[in-house]
Amino acid sequence: MIFFQTLAALAILSVLFFKFAVKIFRNDYPTPVKYAVPWTTAVTLLILCLFLIVAPVLSKIVAAPLNQRLPDLDAEYAAQAENTTNNKIDDKLQNATKEEKRQDQNVEKNDAENATPSNSKQENDRAVEIIPPNENGTQDVSSNAKDKSEEEIEVVEISNATKDDATSTVIELDIPDTHEETPRLDAPGANPRIATQHPMARLLIRAKKTEHFHFVVALFLVSVVIFAPLVEEFVFRVVIQGFFEKRAGLGRPRGAEAPSLVESYGRELIRSRIALVCVTQAVIFAVLHIGAPESPENYVPLNTTLAAMVGSIALAIITLAFGYALLIRCGAKPGDLGLGETFSLQGERLRVESARLGKEWFRGVCLQLYATPILLFVNAFLNNLFPSVIVAPIPIFLFAIYEGYVYIKTRSYPTVVGMHMTLNFVSFVLLYGSVVMDLI
Repeated sequence: MIFFQTLAALAILSVLFFKFAVKIFRNDYPTPVKYAVPWTTAVTLLILCLFLIVAPVLSKIVAAPLNQRLPDLDAEYAAQAENTTNNKIDDKLQNATKEEKRQDQNVEKNDAENATPSNSKQENDRAVEIIPPNENGTQDVSSNAKDKSEEEIEVVEISNATKDDATSTVIELDIPDTHEETPRLDAPGANPRIATQHPMARLLIRAKKTEHFHFVVALFLVSVVIFAPLVEEFVFRVVIQGFFEKRAGLGRPRGAEAPSLVESYGRELIRSRIALVCVTQAVIFAVLHIGAPESPENYVPLNTTLAAMVGSIALAIITLAFGYALLIRCGAKPGDLGLGETFSLQGERLRVESARLGKEWFRGVCLQLYATPILLFVNAFLNNLFPSVIVAPIPIFLFAIYEGYVYIKTRSYPTVVGMHMTLNFVSFVLLYGSVVMDLI
């Protein structure tokens, strides 16, 4: 239900801002001048290594002192899970007791029916029964009485056998042994819908059973919705895609009176190179999101994931600080960084440029409103098709292609950041709604 409500809200917003968002795809839209970025292959690889290797190590060092001050989610979660298990055992014992009482009542009812005297007419017929004479012409009362007694004994045996059978048909009750360890339903790998989630999403799901759920939600928003788009768009769109555009000949050197790209290469060649750049950076972006489903062997404690979430904020700050410093050292201009050729923070330009960047960010939000329903549908379809596999890299690959093309058309860092924030925020809303409503 929450899935379709979110799609309906996105559809309404998409209609309201359609003209404002899709303006960048018109041929007469003033595309910014594409200058070749000044950084080289070595600088690109250095920033990528900074993001993948150096910054994670530094973030762990920064987050280590905070780990002792963070709430012990594992202990809280284990205690809550134990209480939930005990409640389930108590409910099962109560149901078993009720079932046992019901069976006892059925047995007593059967015993009462078997003990009911026979029909009076049959007793009268048996009382006036005439004993036929034997060969000597006398009535053999003793032999007839003997046969009657044997018949009565047989009837009693049959009655007792019937009673025993009725007693033996009592359903065996499955009473749990409270001394044995009951397997948890939310154990690692037990629920495929949790096992195939992102580690931070699994933390949010399980934190609902702790007292610090709202703290985890706030930290999730700051880390995943704000800082993750900032650092990932800088690394993959500004640095890596900017370098690929330079190698593909999609940018002219600064200060050179070069002809337009269409005049130099032709429209068809330009389109093929744009497609190559978008697909290449999308493949790298999607590969880095590949992961294995959760299992008992690779289970990560909640406290470790919580410390990693705090560390991801430090990772973003370290990468952005060192990355921007390195690119500016290489001679990068604001236009190379996706901030516009006129970007300036001096005097009156600060207010004007802030308004322009805010408008570009909002355009990215609107652009992502059209793609988000498609990505959510693809992700839901693949999850139903492969429930035990992490399928997120496929919609992420499609999202990166779309985002890369928008960056080529706009050369705007705030626009792609707005797109990424919108996708992560909508995913968070769906996840939070599912957790609160106990749908996952």
